[in-house]
Amino acid sequence: MKDFNCELGFDPTNPQSHPGMLYLSRDADAVTLTWSSAPGVQYLVQWSPGYRTPTGVYTRWNSAYPSIFATNALSSFTQLIPPGDTQRLYRVLILP
Repeated sequence: MKDFNCELGFDPTNPQSHPGMLYLSRDADAVTLTWSSAPGVQYLVQWSPGYRTPTGVYTRWNSAYPSIFATNALSSFTQLIPPGDTQRLYRVLILP
């Protein structure tokens, strides 16, 4: 994992250099995620309806395409939320 982090331009010994969620907002019909990113790195946002199985594992993660190619220190993603959808979990993956 440390080599992978180094290849992406992050310092594995410095937690401040890793991408992190900075802001999440939701209005009536959309959610926007904003996170710290590294230029040249590709990210994929995934979401889950938030349901858990009896073992505590989320039932599925759905990828939101297209992936996001960072061009500066902040990246963001906005997704429309269907009416009646009351809960979603999000995660941002770094693609190789």
